[in-house]
Amino acid sequence: MAAEQDPEGRAAARPLLTDLYQATMALGYWRAGRAQDQAEFELFFRQCPFGGAFALAAGLRDCVRFLRAFRLRDADVQFLASALPPDTDPAFFDHLRALDCSGVTPAPQVPLLQVSGPLLVVQLLETPLLCLVSYASLIATNAARLRLIAGPDKRLLEMGLRRAQGPDGGLTASTYSYLGGFDASSNVLAGQLRGVPVAGTLAHSFVTSFSGSEVPPDPMLAPAAGQGSQVDLAASVEMWLERVCGHLGLGVQEPHRGERAAFVAYALAFPRAFQGLLDTYSVRRSGLPNFLAVALALQELGYQAVGVRLDSGDLLQQAREIRGVFRTAAAQFGVPWLQSVPIAVSNNIDEEELVRLAQKGSEVNVIGIGTSVVTCPRQPSLGCVYKLVSVGGQPRMKLTEDPEKQTLPGSKAAFRLLGSDGSLLLDVLQLAEEPPPQAGQELRVWPRGARESRTVRPAHVEPLLRLWVQQGQLCEPLPSLAESRAFAQQSLHRLSPAHRRLEQPALYQEPAPEGPQQTPRSSWEEGALADLAVYTAACLEEAGFVGTQATALTLSSALEAQGHRLEDQVHGLVRGLLAQVPHLAEGRPRRAALRVLSSLALEHSRDVVFALLRCSPAPDRVAAELWRSLSRNQRVNGQVLVQLLWALKGSAGSQLEALAATRALGEMLSVSGCVGATRGFYPNLLLVLVTQLHELARDAHSPDTPKVWVPSHRGPPHSHASCTVEALKALLTGDGGRMVVTCMEQAGGWRRLVGAGTHLEGVLLLASALVAHADHHLRGLFADLLPRLRSTDDAQRLTAMAFFTGLLQSRPTARLLREEVILERLRAWQGDPEPTVRWLGLLGLGHLALNHGKVRHATTLLPALLGALGEGDPRLVDAALGSLRRVLLQPRAPVRLLSAELRPRLPPLLDDTRDSVRASAVGLLGTLVRRGRGGLRVGLRRPLRKLVLQSLVPLLLRLHDPSPDTAESSEWTLARCDQALHWGLLEEMVTVAHYDSPEALSRICHRMVQWYPSHVPSFLSQTQGYLRSPQGPLRRAAALLTGFLVHHSSPSHVNQDLLDSLFQVLGLQGSGEPDRKGTWLSLPSTKWRRADRLP
Repeated sequence: MAAEQDPEGRAAARPLLTDLYQATMALGYWRAGRAQDQAEFELFFRQCPFGGAFALAAGLRDCVRFLRAFRLRDADVQFLASALPPDTDPAFFDHLRALDCSGVTPAPQVPLLQVSGPLLVVQLLETPLLCLVSYASLIATNAARLRLIAGPDKRLLEMGLRRAQGPDGGLTASTYSYLGGFDASSNVLAGQLRGVPVAGTLAHSFVTSFSGSEVPPDPMLAPAAGQGSQVDLAASVEMWLERVCGHLGLGVQEPHRGERAAFVAYALAFPRAFQGLLDTYSVRRSGLPNFLAVALALQELGYQAVGVRLDSGDLLQQAREIRGVFRTAAAQFGVPWLQSVPIAVSNNIDEEELVRLAQKGSEVNVIGIGTSVVTCPRQPSLGCVYKLVSVGGQPRMKLTEDPEKQTLPGSKAAFRLLGSDGSLLLDVLQLAEEPPPQAGQELRVWPRGARESRTVRPAHVEPLLRLWVQQGQLCEPLPSLAESRAFAQQSLHRLSPAHRRLEQPALYQEPAPEGPQQTPRSSWEEGALADLAVYTAACLEEAGFVGTQATALTLSSALEAQGHRLEDQVHGLVRGLLAQVPHLAEGRPRRAALRVLSSLALEHSRDVVFALLRCSPAPDRVAAELWRSLSRNQRVNGQVLVQLLWALKGSAGSQLEALAATRALGEMLSVSGCVGATRGFYPNLLLVLVTQLHELARDAHSPDTPKVWVPSHRGPPHSHASCTVEALKALLTGDGGRMVVTCMEQAGGWRRLVGAGTHLEGVLLLASALVAHADHHLRGLFADLLPRLRSTDDAQRLTAMAFFTGLLQSRPTARLLREEVILERLRAWQGDPEPTVRWLGLLGLGHLALNHGKVRHATTLLPALLGALGEGDPRLVDAALGSLRRVLLQPRAPVRLLSAELRPRLPPLLDDTRDSVRASAVGLLGTLVRRGRGGLRVGLRRPLRKLVLQSLVPLLLRLHDPSPDTAESSEWTLARCDQALHWGLLEEMVTVAHYDSPEALSRICHRMVQWYPSHVPSFLSQTQGYLRSPQGPLRRAAALLTGFLVHHSSPSHVNQDLLDSLFQVLGLQGSGEPDRKGTWLSLPSTKWRRADRLP
């Protein structure tokens, strides 16, 4: 039998990880001729740890791996020979060399583990199994307690590797603290070997290693979007530090230079995951301002800091103060996300401190715990024992002077009794040969420690013991760590609050009183049909299609003998199976029931689908299991998926039916390999799901829409929209589109898809992701879209239009239609009265403009794009401006024509009241200058030169625009103009943009007057409108620009009337506000001198 090993190449434990007396007992069994006697041991604990009422059982995977790898090597046997008496019979050691665990059968739960097999072998397993189970269960239970204290909203990180009891203890603690409810671990090896999510940032040593004199080899950082020039991050941080210190009332020299250099170095390495450690020197005077400076500098490039960490002091109070600073800084600097930056804390946190940090009103988001989780200081050992309960089929019992150490004899079965609401009543331990308890039947039990028996009537009964290994082979796949974690958390949530209470909890054996029990209702006929079906399938053990077909034929013959037809009994059979499956044991009985369902679906897929949909409108574990069983049968899964697709299309009037069909699709598509059955209708299914999201978003606020929120077996409640999104993700992931799902998550596409006003944006993002990462279905999607474009249903038509628009980015897809056909369709959309349709048409024209091989003459796109610049809807204007920029990206873009056409249209948009329109208009001008810079250098492009000079004053003033996008676009466009016209003013423009320097603005005005003296009156006239602006920064910038232009101008270029008009505007402003007062201080002497010199 091959040993199952970890990726590091070793089994979970070695056979000699045991006590010597196990070997001495093994020798005694062998000498007595009892080595092969069949025996059964139970591994259990006597009391719940930490004074609680529950414990999490852990270590199953390690135990199974140990058993499957168990074999004594020659070196092991030689060492045992040296440890045992020298006169030990050599034949005993030969026997040891041949041992393995192929005859050992483990079954975990209550008791934690039952192990049966040859007496000698199962005795040798005692110490290793106790070692593997005890510490793992203790850690998992301790972690679960800490999770209950912290609540569901706090993120818990295990950071105890350096405090653990050796490397193996550290790995075990990291693994099972995650199972118990922690979110991640700092242990990298646990991530590699066990799949535990890992997390970590930086320590104080990283911060203190910097003095502030270090110069990064490459301080430049590119914008997050990948477009635009790189920025010197260190310089940008210094600029922001001034503003941050001013806001906090600190001197610029107070924050520690070395700490700031460390933060910059870390941000350059991790711009998308920057986190600051604030308490190396001083939180308030150093760590916080340095973090804010770096975070705001990163924000200018499109990045967001992910958090801060505290490791000393009063963590709760400091977190509140930091959150307050974040809120004021977010308002001051216009960065909304800053107020919700996660705050992480660590510093020897125990249960008492965790209670304090988790209290209502706490601003702590992430808590790192080390020593308290890995060492379990309240109880360092679980106290598990491993006791013999039968040998040769005869019960065995331990009788001692201490009643607590007495054992219960005999092989046992265990069951969990549940109430009608799914709550846990108690666990029943009985002899294996006794009949199991039945749901709905009264049962008399004697809770351990009670003085009298009690009577319960469970609504549901769950068997707890499952067989995992038999004859050395796994009976079923082992659950992954993530699956075990989900099961553990689900089990904890099923406990009543009184049982989960950490101090003085109610004993689990004492059930809470219930109201009248509701027994499951199903007719005798349905139960009899299900019994007959399950019996028929159980008699046929053939696997695959042969077994399924034989089941269907035999079942049909049995029904005909009773005067029934199979097709008439499908609904009754499905209802009967739904009622019976929860009570069937794992293994052959449950497989038989699932085979019945597959055999029915083989010939009557429509009836099976609609029966299941009607019987399980709410999420239900049994229904989910039946859907997944259908998806695993390759002969029927395609038929079932088609029927679900038709059910989804035909459920326009029934939200509940659509929800049930969507949930069923999600269950089936989540099974590996099932998506392959959608070949032939994959595009149709994708479009139906996306269209359904549009309908749900549109009806989200309708009072007639049923609000369906019910408990799901997968975890948190699932709405209709979230079920649809999960089905879409499963469809894409199963077809190799994992990158599509990831791109949608990173871009916020799933959130947009379910939004009432953002659904079409989500569709466009989905189409772009498909074009980039899953283009093998684009032709099919395009073909399915065309008839939907003329649909009378608005949701279907608009979703199809958005998909059509997005798919035009794909050159192979766009080639499926002729250019004239696409243009005709997009132009027709421009005449639609609905703005949304016109917006999609403009976006489509922009996508088409990028396809150089498709649009032979870009001028054919211009009339529609230019006409949209006068629209009132900002989406339309933004789309038109963006499409015009794409036209300019073509190799032979019509720069001269666009310059002439945009000269009357573009300047008004530079002063538009809508931020997005201003930013897009400024960006378009920059792109136009960039493409036409060759002609500008040799004096050509007269329309473009005039447009640049006409826009020069707005561009300079928009450097102070309240909108960061507009200000950034203005800086970029001015840099393009400087490059094209050889002004040599790039440094001055950057200085004005970032430092608001009057000296730099004065130099710019001096050059403007020198090079364009005839345009000075026009420049001054343009400033008048900005002098009346309600925005203080623009008024101040306009006043300074006016003063410098007048100061540097010759009297012959500025007439007195214009000058009087300008100062009349300034005089009407008054002098009550600080920025206006500054304006007045800078201009009276200039006005006087100019008035004296003018004729």
